[in-house]
Amino acid sequence: MEIALKEVENVQKLEAVDGDSSRVLIVDNKEFNRATIEKVCEAYQCEVQEASNGVEVLKKARSFLPDVIFLDMEISKLNGFELVRILREDEHMNDVQIIALSTVEQQRAQALEVCNGFILKPINQLEVKYLLESSLNKKSS
Repeated sequence: MEIALKEVENVQKLEAVDGDSSRVLIVDNKEFNRATIEKVCEAYQCEVQEASNGVEVLKKARSFLPDVIFLDMEISKLNGFELVRILREDEHMNDVQIIALSTVEQQRAQALEVCNGFILKPINQLEVKYLLESSLNKKSS
């Protein structure tokens, strides 16, 4: 646990990206996972909102209109795959970059069929950084 906390602290040393503020929605039922991702997003000066269940995701996604969603595929109240399907059918959300988060390696292939990236938990800040950069670059191109 000490190493993981140190990892979260070190993310503050990342260089911020110039430009307008991107919007990121972080969806996970564990506060530590949300905090880890949020630290990376803050380093890139992203506007961040959080959700801890599937119903909250739908409400926040439609009002916040994020550029990127980090989505726990095992989230409560709605399955992550069902959430992705609903979001992709929404005309305001079909271009959002969705990064799947899971504790199950076997979900990787299925998740990558409908999502733009995959992170196997425990969450690694360098993977978050790489996928966030990649997603933001797609937004600006």
